[in-house]
Amino acid sequence: MQLTTTKLQEKVALIKHYLKSNINNTLAIGKELTEITEQKLYKDDYASFEDFLKDTFNITRQYAYNYIKIYKKYGNNVKLFDTYKDLGMRLLIISLYVPEDRLEEALETAQVLKQEGKPVEDISREVKRIAKQAGSEPAYTKDKEEHILRLKRQFDALNDTLKNVRIAFENWLEGANKYKSNPEISTLIDKTNYILERLK
Repeated sequence: MQLTTTKLQEKVALIKHYLKSNINNTLAIGKELTEITEQKLYKDDYASFEDFLKDTFNITRQYAYNYIKIYKKYGNNVKLFDTYKDLGMRLLIISLYVPEDRLEEALETAQVLKQEGKPVEDISREVKRIAKQAGSEPAYTKDKEEHILRLKRQFDALNDTLKNVRIAFENWLEGANKYKSNPEISTLIDKTNYILERLK
């Protein structure tokens, strides 16, 4: 399809160029996709972001949102991104679900296991285990200020998790609205709107 918006044409050309070297340009791809979806630049040519992705890049919504989530998580921490990037795209995606206060721990663990020659499946399993520890009480320390700092970091991590949940529901809602004539989907849409209202 011939795109009508010059700004969108420019971003599409950039993304296609970046996709050729994939992981090295993950943040750049995520940045462009984020701007396209947040500004809804595809609306003049496509009914949905999903249709735009399929026709323009032949990629799925989930694939695109992996890039968007990576950009939102690491866009301001390129150094940490570069380290995770070296472990491969699969672990980079898994790291999205690791709370901020456990990212460095997960990274160090992944690096050690990789040096030991452990398979990706084992490394992924360990990183997921660390991610699941979110919400557990931080280890107590006699240093009151240090313990308070840990509690603050954990709150920030939980808040980030909540934001990701809200974004996931909003993304689901955008795709589901096309099928709201279906009674079951309509019920789920109502539940989603209720949840989003409570998450504000």
